Amino acid sequence: MEAASQYAAEAERVRQRIDALRRSDTLVFPIFTDLHTRSLDAPVTLALFDAMEALSKAVRADAVIALGDNLAMLGREEHASNETIHAIIRGLFERVSSLWPCPLLPVNGNHDGIGTDFFKAGFWQGISRGFDRGAAKYSGNSAYYTVDFDQARVRIIVLSLPSGSDLTAENPSPTWAFGGDQLKWLAETALRTDYQALLVCHVPLYYAYADEKDWTIGVWTGDHAAQSYVSALCGWIDDRDEAEALLSAFNAHAACRIDRLNVSLPASPESAGLIACLSGHMHDDSLFRADETIGHETNRLPCAQIQSGSTNVSLNRPLRDQAALPISMDVAVLTPSERRLTMVRYGAGADRTIRW
Repeated sequence: MEAASQYAAEAERVRQRIDALRRSDTLVFPIFTDLHTRSLDAPVTLALFDAMEALSKAVRADAVIALGDNLAMLGREEHASNETIHAIIRGLFERVSSLWPCPLLPVNGNHDGIGTDFFKAGFWQGISRGFDRGAAKYSGNSAYYTVDFDQARVRIIVLSLPSGSDLTAENPSPTWAFGGDQLKWLAETALRTDYQALLVCHVPLYYAYADEKDWTIGVWTGDHAAQSYVSALCGWIDDRDEAEALLSAFNAHAACRIDRLNVSLPASPESAGLIACLSGHMHDDSLFRADETIGHETNRLPCAQIQSGSTNVSLNRPLRDQAALPISMDVAVLTPSERRLTMVRYGAGADRTIRW
């Protein structure tokens, strides 16, 4: 079977599974993540475009979510200019957005910025703004925002991790923290709702780097070569405890105050609550239910954390040897009336369902 027919056949199989799940309030969100491409004409990029085109012809979607790490580590392997980085990611979003008559919601990863190892909100804004078709409500010039789907009473909350970078340090590193401004926005704006909330973030909140702390690697800051600690590049979320406290209080309809940040969250309405947190970053698929521990990692959120493996199947270790297509994607099918979220898989991998 030729490639176009394979993509279309897989899209049809996905459509049938989605149609079986659809109800009057169902929302559908195709997701791609961790493409790690080098150019707009790289084989994996062209494969994504082919898969997206086939899927867009078969499936009616409410928004497309781009979970981050669109680029390979060009700053380490070749010193790509910021203009080159901007052009590749912007071109990627333009092509995907042109295929869908719905918003494209970009989420920043840690390889979507200056030198492709570092993140600056201003740089990201120049790449990502406008693809939401006016649906996103940003906090000023930040990279975090909300999108409301009023007919289903669902709010997507897009978080930014990393939230910045220290490029002036001897060993430059991303800022692996939400930061006070983002947590204040989370409490005072994003979680001030009586809608069900779907969290979206490139890095899963359970993640913490656990290997050697003194390994270093060459990086490119967009201006000069430097050495960074691998532990700093992979990251851990310094203020995860504060974020988890706010999210747990919201889900419990309780008030919360974090004096250190001067942040207050009022008690949420009984109709509000957390659906799940969607992320990428790790390249493999995973599903952590609330309070579940797998290996050395524990989900401390009061909702499931669902990780989508790399859309670039060559980077998804459990799937790459069994995949018939070079692309694999989740399509989130969310039905609030049944409190059901199913991740329908396009390509290799399995469907996954949670109820909240």
